[in-house]
Amino acid sequence: MANRVVIDICGEEYTFVAEESSAYMQRVGAYVDGKMREVLDSAHVGRTDAAVLTATNIADELFKAQASAEQLRGQIKRYVDEAGKAQLEVSELKREIFRMQQKLDRQQRPPQKGGQRQDRRQPITPPPPPSAPAQPPEERPSEEQPAEQPAALPDQQSLSLPLAEAQEE
Repeated sequence: MANRVVIDICGEEYTFVAEESSAYMQRVGAYVDGKMREVLDSAHVGRTDAAVLTATNIADELFKAQASAEQLRGQIKRYVDEAGKAQLEVSELKREIFRMQQKLDRQQRPPQKGGQRQDRRQPITPPPPPSAPAQPPEERPSEEQPAEQPAALPDQQSLSLPLAEAQEE
């Protein structure tokens, strides 16, 4: 819906019909009025010449603002392109870290019988305590040893966990 707005520019009233709001049109009119008064005060010219000079000055502002906006768009485009490249690099580095972690996991896990590797999620159970009946009698601890002492751990190699699995637990 078109708005009818009366605006005073340099003492003359002008009626504008525009789709924009009345408040916006009042701001536009006030801007033109200010620019016209600047020209009239500094150039000692008539209203027609002042209007032409004002229109020329405003067109100059417009062109400079458009050039500045275009430069900013170009700069933003370069930033977006750089960000996209950085994201691709990050993705590739994450894949490389994953591949290296898998390679490290394979190197650290000892092969099981039959050439199969141990399942990463299989819990490692310690050997039974020394007082368990399954032990032969000659391997039972002496009576001087306290009962609270933990059982001997299996060799270090069988307890080593892959780095990723150790972080999960």
